[in-house]
Amino acid sequence: MSRLKPPDPVQHAAVSRVTSPSVGKRRVLFVCVGNCIRSQFAEAFARAYGSDVIEAFSCGVAPAGYIADPVQRILRERGMALAGLASKSVYEAGAGPFDIIVNISGSPLPRNFP
Repeated sequence: MSRLKPPDPVQHAAVSRVTSPSVGKRRVLFVCVGNCIRSQFAEAFARAYGSDVIEAFSCGVAPAGYIADPVQRILRERGMALAGLASKSVYEAGAGPFDIIVNISGSPLPRNFP
């Protein structure tokens, strides 16, 4: 079983300087294509393991309209809540601004996103 590595201090410092100096939780948006697999996992894991420091959201650039069955099964097996998870567009993801946008779509996002 592999273990998660601690963040690289140099990379972490760069992210800290880029994000806004807001007080409280960081608002993080995970973006993928269909918002039915990768970004759903990211949102669920962020909520489960990072809810003390971030508020997680996800969306898709072309939302599929469903969450893939294997994703639902895996999250249930790990005891993670499915409530509130749904395939959604950027307009349905939650009100911005976001402190961090994690693009896992494989495509560049428009400059004015979101």
